[in-house]
Amino acid sequence: MSPAREGDPCPLCGKGTIVEANGLLVCSESLKGGCVRVRTVRALLIGLQERTAIARLIAHAETHPVSRARLAATMELDAPPIGNDPAHVVEVPMGYRCAFSFEDQPAGRCRHLSVSVDAPKRLPSVPAVLALMAVFGFTATAFEDLRGRM
Repeated sequence: MSPAREGDPCPLCGKGTIVEANGLLVCSESLKGGCVRVRTVRALLIGLQERTAIARLIAHAETHPVSRARLAATMELDAPPIGNDPAHVVEVPMGYRCAFSFEDQPAGRCRHLSVSVDAPKRLPSVPAVLALMAVFGFTATAFEDLRGRM
């Protein structure tokens, strides 16, 4: 499938046409809530305020690690996931949500970062995840090593 251009029919719904809205190419039907977005890229804004919030989250997670018992309870659905705890979550503009924890795993203490976006059935882009990983202190190779196994 070739990239959609302004004026093209929507390749997803066939009813709308591709239009420019706020610098993004979208289906005209999506502006009415009737189609999904086409080839849009979500901006990621990481300024001083976001870096400060992330630093606070990391400090909190270091002093409140997730125990193996809590992990087991979460896996058995007897405890909510750590991402449901606002103290382990930071919101990053434009619609990113990062949950971070230190976990006592069988292999030792591990860092866990989960990145999601505020749209159903959507995932954050790889470049956005890599940028957020860097702010949380992860290296790109950690993600690249896993990419082939995902």
